[in-house]
Amino acid sequence: MGEKLGLLKVVVVQGKRLVIRDFKSSDPYVVLKLGDQVAKTKVINSCLNPVWNEELTFSLTDPVGVLNLEVFDKDRFKADDEMGHANLNLQPLVSAARLSHVLRVSSGEMTLRKVVPDSENCLVRESCITSVNGEVVQSVWLRLRGVESGEIELKAEPESQSNPNPNPNDNIKNTKRIDLGNGSEVVYVPRFLGYDDAWEFFNYLDKSIPWERPTIHIFGRSCRMQRDTCYIATAGLPDLIYSGYKPHAYSWNEFPPLKDILDAVHKELPGSIFNSLLLNRYKGGNDYVSWHADDEKLYGSTPEIASVTFGCEREFLLKKKPHKSSQERCDEKPPPLKRFKRSSSHIDQHSFTLKHGSLLVMRGNTQRDWLHSVPKRAKAETTRINLTFRRVGILERNLKTCYFHIYNQWRLRRAVYELKFLDHSVAMAQPPSFSSPDSMIKPRDVCIVGVARTPMGAFLGSLSSFSATQLGSIAIQSALKRANLDPSLVQEVFFGNVLSANLGQAPARQAALGACILNSVICTTVNKVCASGMKAVMLASQSIQLGINDVVVAGGMESMSNAPKYLAEARKGSRLGHDTIVDGMLKDGLWDVYNDFGMGVCAEICADQHAITREEQDSYAIQSFERGIIAQKKGLLAWEIVPVAVSEGRGKKTTVVDKDEGLGKFDAAKLRKLGPSFKGDGGSVTAGNASSISDGAAALVLVSGEKAIKLGLQVIAKIRGYADAAQAPELFTTAPALAIPKAISAAGLEAPQIDYYEINEAFSVVALANQKLLGLNPEYVNVHGGAVSLGHPLGCSGARILVTLLGVLRQKNGRYGVAGICNGGGGASALVVELMPVAVAKVGPSLL
Repeated sequence: MGEKLGLLKVVVVQGKRLVIRDFKSSDPYVVLKLGDQVAKTKVINSCLNPVWNEELTFSLTDPVGVLNLEVFDKDRFKADDEMGHANLNLQPLVSAARLSHVLRVSSGEMTLRKVVPDSENCLVRESCITSVNGEVVQSVWLRLRGVESGEIELKAEPESQSNPNPNPNDNIKNTKRIDLGNGSEVVYVPRFLGYDDAWEFFNYLDKSIPWERPTIHIFGRSCRMQRDTCYIATAGLPDLIYSGYKPHAYSWNEFPPLKDILDAVHKELPGSIFNSLLLNRYKGGNDYVSWHADDEKLYGSTPEIASVTFGCEREFLLKKKPHKSSQERCDEKPPPLKRFKRSSSHIDQHSFTLKHGSLLVMRGNTQRDWLHSVPKRAKAETTRINLTFRRVGILERNLKTCYFHIYNQWRLRRAVYELKFLDHSVAMAQPPSFSSPDSMIKPRDVCIVGVARTPMGAFLGSLSSFSATQLGSIAIQSALKRANLDPSLVQEVFFGNVLSANLGQAPARQAALGACILNSVICTTVNKVCASGMKAVMLASQSIQLGINDVVVAGGMESMSNAPKYLAEARKGSRLGHDTIVDGMLKDGLWDVYNDFGMGVCAEICADQHAITREEQDSYAIQSFERGIIAQKKGLLAWEIVPVAVSEGRGKKTTVVDKDEGLGKFDAAKLRKLGPSFKGDGGSVTAGNASSISDGAAALVLVSGEKAIKLGLQVIAKIRGYADAAQAPELFTTAPALAIPKAISAAGLEAPQIDYYEINEAFSVVALANQKLLGLNPEYVNVHGGAVSLGHPLGCSGARILVTLLGVLRQKNGRYGVAGICNGGGGASALVVELMPVAVAKVGPSLL
């Protein structure tokens, strides 16, 4: 065996048309051989187009061999039949990996090489070898040769990690992220700067910075600060004052290397802006910083703090503030640190070892809900230097004073102060411009900067006291707050609603004004049945792409509990006989007017056409509930939900609803025993495997790319494309299978690039049929449950699944996601989003 080069990861993705002779089905599996190494995938039964997504690992040695692939059809009674074979020359991939290492390609995406089909290889089409954030990947489609025909998709990725003594200058960043919940996020980049570069900066900072160790005042007494410090800021910013100490603010121009570090930080964090720097030097283990939070008003409500470490490794601790929950205290000032020191119970704690040349970023609500410290450590005998970058604003008095209405008079309450950030606040380092190759956002890109949804309330449940418009106001107000946008900046509102009877005029406008949006803002109510919320987002996107608006709010709302029953013929007069009461919820939302039967009958038609059994539908429904319950228990849904306070009456306590109510009523055994709801004997659609009647609202704040960068907003995701489709009204259940490919094509993508899907579960059979038609892997569809378990408020659901999809992409480190939803009348809508890197987060107790 030759010299070991590293590892090779091969992902067997999927196959197409894998059939032997004239059989109508096959049980395929794949065998890979590299030299004397053999690995095989699992068997997928009765599938001509199987999806494996199975990773197999091999050792790479020099000289590099050829990867041989064989496909077999599993046979229970005799030897397995060979369906075909193919091979892949690994030399181009390994050569490209070596080139990437030489070029030190550690971020972004770069095409290193292209391999074209010819008579000597088995390629179906051109194969690109690319470097994505330091990882070299080749995605190939191989045509089978030999006995039968067919195609197999592979992704191959070499890993040169077998060297036991890696070069310290290796700059693979290995970024790690953690979602702390309630909008708090930490990002840790262990190898932000190269090893040698970091030591050069350390030596410069240690010798050239005018360090001082001042006297500070804490809890009524004076003491020396337990570290050296220095402060640098852009001219015109307010003075920094902490613990009774006001440091002198030096200019950026006095220390040019610091501007180089600032440039590197801005490049690592596109869209972030920093204008001040606090330097701290810890000369040994006895130097420390106690528990605190950088939550001063001048940093804004959701400050982003970036910290670069040089020298000795030190432990960095995070713990949650143990007093009131973040939802109860909102923006209250935290109690004195003494209280935290005496507390013996901490909800969460996290620990990081800050390495030489590393970058730590705290953003969102981290400073509001968490404390951090660098404790004493006896083993830390050498010097550590830390650079903390912040963005400082200026408090300006708003000329618009705040009034309140009492006893028919308008009275002045208080003067309002606003935090403003100067356009010239970045010293010598502007964020990426539109023309920059590093920029990910173009001027007319549709950027999602804030999302929120209410819990999904059960029918006649805890949210039934709220009208649809009130729920809409709650969602809009929360989404704007999370986006850090003033309601006065909103230019237009599109909001979906289906059951509008008895709501009053213009429901969308009611919801907007209830969220403090200005009277001058145009509001439009959208009714595309179940797809209303998504269609509202599509209309908002079009207005931004066309340059009509820069800031738009979109979403949907529904209170099915409050849908009225009415006398349809009463206005014409009821002279004699009984009147019939019409159920508005059934008539206007759940009835196929074209065929005069319930929507559940359409689901039965779908089950018959696609041979989906009652057992399959029940199993899917149980899976939906189990996924939703697990997501709820792990706090994965908390990111998207805004708690709703429900008053039980005057003088009575207020209950806070912060969980989807439908998940609390799950009983698998009872679900399987339910009788058919829409068809007599032989029916398969029941109340248990259909979506639940619910109340709720969801809102998204969309801005143009130009506006997002101008305001310094954190972009969660971009909308890449969208599409509608339609067919016969009774076949609405499978319309998403038409809309989703159109949306992916409009986004300029291909189906294999999509990481996760949200397909609205109007009925379990809807998700099952569309998965089957699109050839999707169920593991990547509705991973947090869907409408069967969470609930299906008609006008809200199109927006709700978008919000949930964004949460899934954040927590699963996905990039592209598709949301699709069918609607009554035979239609469907679909929308493709791309998650921005600053929004990616891993959920877990610790990064280390």
